[in-house]
Amino acid sequence: MGFDTATATATAAAMAPMLAAGYARVPLGTVTPEGVSDSTAILMVPRNFGLVNIGGIDLSADYRLNDDLAFGATLSMTDDAVMGTSDSVPMNAPPFKASVATRYRNSDLGLRAEARLRYSSSFDMASGVYRGEIPAYGLLDLSVGYKLPWVAAAEVLVSATNLLDNVHREFVGAPEIGRLVTARVTYRF
Repeated sequence: MGFDTATATATAAAMAPMLAAGYARVPLGTVTPEGVSDSTAILMVPRNFGLVNIGGIDLSADYRLNDDLAFGATLSMTDDAVMGTSDSVPMNAPPFKASVATRYRNSDLGLRAEARLRYSSSFDMASGVYRGEIPAYGLLDLSVGYKLPWVAAAEVLVSATNLLDNVHREFVGAPEIGRLVTARVTYRF
């Protein structure tokens, strides 16, 4: 059973300021549905921006100098536009990302390594109550693998993501990310 009408009305009146303060931070539209017995009933729904066009380009290139040495690069550019309105809809993604990499592999020594530079441009973000700008950042990743000569099917791989410890945030409201070093041993059957 629910509250009687007087208690329900008093409870709703007491809670309304708290709810309004919370909902004021969220970009929502207000809809009052038709055909309901309570004309104050509302729906909180995401805002519809209409027609959104998103375009971009992704490029990737690899060049193998010889059996041991290779180079690679990636590029991603995007652009968005909301047609017929001056409103801006954040894509929650950077408009420009790029990377360059160098890969080395020496099968005779059982050694492989990769160094990768990554860049992400700044971008505005809006996801529910999380709003703000993500600053641009650049990272250096490094990985080195070695096949163990005394166990032919085993390999040790050490990887460092963000080797230079460029502390950054990739999503508003998410924790900052620093250096991450992992090691693994694999064995192929």
